[in-house]
Amino acid sequence: MADPPVLFSELFGSDPEDEDSTIGDPPLHPIFAWGLRPVGPAPAFPAACLTRLLAGGPRCTFSDDASDTVRLRPLPGLLVVKGMLCPCLQAALLDACVGLGYFATTENNQVMHFGPLPTPLRWLEDIYRALLPTLADPPWLGRTPLFDQLIGNLYRPGQGIRPHVDLARFEDGIGIVSLGGPCQMAFAPASPTESLPYLDGPSSSSIPAQSATAVYLEPGDVLTLAGEARYQWTHAIPEAVCDRVDGEDRARGLRISLTLRRVHEWARTG
Repeated sequence: MADPPVLFSELFGSDPEDEDSTIGDPPLHPIFAWGLRPVGPAPAFPAACLTRLLAGGPRCTFSDDASDTVRLRPLPGLLVVKGMLCPCLQAALLDACVGLGYFATTENNQVMHFGPLPTPLRWLEDIYRALLPTLADPPWLGRTPLFDQLIGNLYRPGQGIRPHVDLARFEDGIGIVSLGGPCQMAFAPASPTESLPYLDGPSSSSIPAQSATAVYLEPGDVLTLAGEARYQWTHAIPEAVCDRVDGEDRARGLRISLTLRRVHEWARTG
């Protein structure tokens, strides 16, 4: 049974606007300098937004929008939930990154964490436990912890990552959270040397004979890679300053991705 959602209003301590809690003007964190979140005191964790999201109601305390979340399944095993995280929860994630010391300098564009997710990020497991039953309760949903490895990447416009299949040391079921600027994520059938055999699923493949496909990621989008999409398709971020979407060029902005994975037991001591 899944753990109850964590309410992080208890974790950020006293009111961040308390004048006695800050002495002087601390250096401006790059996340703020880059414009990913307005400069100013970190807001209290939007626990009400998380509660509403997990309950399937309006996704934001500042919006009455109760429309269904758009869910895309462009490939077998790939689920994209558009705008799953409201702006309040996106801001909370960015503030958590600041509090954890991620991307603390302009040269630092990647962070890695092994072990249970840091406490300020652990509510992401609640998000995925609410999301994953739409995939017919995959067998890995019951594992505890759901994720025990995190990699965060910061992309400036024009930067990307080459096509790849995540390493075999990671189990089936990978989560990706997209923050900041938009971008295209490209998927293509993996070559025989790139693809991996199913480690937790059937050995047969239903990969269609098709060329690469792309998904346009926007702030707050949440992805799951499982089965074929995890093992037999590459994913990449093409290097570009803009993306062609629906016949128009859309400029990229600074983007942060958080990739959540679980290490295989056999890889922990290897």
